[in-house]
Amino acid sequence: MPYWAHIPEGFATLLLAFATIVTSLCVLIAALVAWRGVQQQIKSAAEIETKRQSNEASALENGFAAELIFYSSELIYFVSIWNRRVAHPVERVLQAPWPEFPDPLFFKANAHNIGHLPQSATFALVEFYSLLLDFNDRAAKERRERDTWERAVARLRTMAANISRALHALPDHDTPPPMPDIDLDGLYMPDGKPVSQAESPPRNLLDLLLALAGPTPSKIRDPFPSSF
Repeated sequence: MPYWAHIPEGFATLLLAFATIVTSLCVLIAALVAWRGVQQQIKSAAEIETKRQSNEASALENGFAAELIFYSSELIYFVSIWNRRVAHPVERVLQAPWPEFPDPLFFKANAHNIGHLPQSATFALVEFYSLLLDFNDRAAKERRERDTWERAVARLRTMAANISRALHALPDHDTPPPMPDIDLDGLYMPDGKPVSQAESPPRNLLDLLLALAGPTPSKIRDPFPSSF
């Protein structure tokens, strides 16, 4: 007779129950391990996606910042010369070049993503590029008249203020770009005075753009007419 035939019936039932419990525990542990593995995969995928979005946002911000800084050098020149032209009517006989800018390639390639930037930066960027493209359009169509000086300079001042505001609002650019190597005596504010005579001398590029734009560029009369 086999040895297990002598095992009491109650003890056999207990062993069977114990085996069932052990089996269930093994299944439960396996399920927990699998669940933890799935959760870790989900977490890793979420972290990768968050990092990807962060890198894309950073690349977008850096791209726009680089393009704005590129345009700032030409804009500084245009705003200054047109500020002087409007502030000193007797000097209007002097020829001031019509503002025309290189094509905004980064903006055109990434305009559909501009909504991912901070709202304050988005507004300033849209306004800046709209005016830039309008200047280029008017230059190409020769829609320039001698009675448009005040309107043109109002737009240029608004563009300067928008570059300053956009660069200030971009998260990756908390430190303002440094002052360009330029003679402040040769740059003119809206009142016709050199920037070197400003009450608060500019300390960086953003300050310089605001000094050229004036205190309230957005309140200049008729800054966005439908036509010149």
